[in-house]
Amino acid sequence: MNEDELYKWLHSPDDDDSETPAKYELLTVRLFKEAIREAEGNQGEILLASFAENVLPNLMQQLVGATAKGGQFTEEMRRQKKNVERSKHDQSFTSHLLNGLFPTYRILKKLKTETPETNPVKRNCGETETALFIASYILHDFDKFPDYCEWLKTNDSEGKFANREWPKDPPHKDEAPNFGRDYVALKIQQLGLDSLLGENWRSHIDDLVWMSNNAGVKYDSDRGLEIRGLQPKLDGRIRGTIANLVRLSDLFASVIQHPSDAEANGLSEVLNSLSNGQFKFSYHSLSDNRGVLTNIINNALMDAHPSEFYTPLLYLPDGAVYLAKTNAPAIETAEIPNQVIAKIKNLCADKLKLKTTGFSRDGKGFKFGEFYWLFFDNRIHGS
Repeated sequence: MNEDELYKWLHSPDDDDSETPAKYELLTVRLFKEAIREAEGNQGEILLASFAENVLPNLMQQLVGATAKGGQFTEEMRRQKKNVERSKHDQSFTSHLLNGLFPTYRILKKLKTETPETNPVKRNCGETETALFIASYILHDFDKFPDYCEWLKTNDSEGKFANREWPKDPPHKDEAPNFGRDYVALKIQQLGLDSLLGENWRSHIDDLVWMSNNAGVKYDSDRGLEIRGLQPKLDGRIRGTIANLVRLSDLFASVIQHPSDAEANGLSEVLNSLSNGQFKFSYHSLSDNRGVLTNIINNALMDAHPSEFYTPLLYLPDGAVYLAKTNAPAIETAEIPNQVIAKIKNLCADKLKLKTTGFSRDGKGFKFGEFYWLFFDNRIHGS
């Protein structure tokens, strides 16, 4: 049995698997909801449960087919022979948002509960501020939402956008009238973010506009909004902490293609600032991808990281990224090969117990394949 056959066999559906999606709910949405609720560390998280129930379905419906970067814009820039290095790695908008939100949310919870010393998150982020972080990140690229161009044209009292070629000249946040307050308020309601922010969500519109515009250092940064008339209510230190969380989320979703990317592109600097140097990023990386065997090796390596010091954040085809305490011990890899072999045996044994592949019966009794001895011992259990 080669690797591809092993993968197909281990992942083949059981005979009694007849589960169907709920009548009025897409299967993908339902699976995402279950994944969010059941992920390690998410049990009892009221904000995440509310996000999964009230925001996620709207997000997936309204952003279907939309890309966070790349897409038609990249193709147009490439046609004009312009540099597309920053936007060539395309991904769906929904994937971009979820891939950035969840690892940062996990870091936020660790910073609030598992640091012996204080840090900006522990000082500045209660439930309200955490909800504002989620909403700010979801809205931080609102100028890329599919309906933004049409909204600009509808609210264009001066006719500035009448003949604009959007693929060649995409819209920007600062082109929205009234600082984009009206569009942000619209999306808060359409996406269900008001369910996270509470009944007084309108009082935080200017805070959300400020934080969605200041998640970056060079790009997506506009520190002059207050001078021009924006009136955020949150203390500047609190806004700065939330903006750093949004920036961390955006970096997670945008720059990490391989585990080693966690040590580049400013991620470590942002984490160091948020944690007061109490956490760092770590990773394990594989040089080759061999399908199911790579998955088993990845799992064995994750098991080798003690949970007291390491928290998995991102799972990639060639490795994983962890949040690590600065005093985390180095990982011993000498026993990894034996652990991988043991995992393969256990996986195959579990599947054989379910399907009894290789068993047959003739006039002389039962027969079974010799390969069973690879996965089960030869002890005879008497009564």
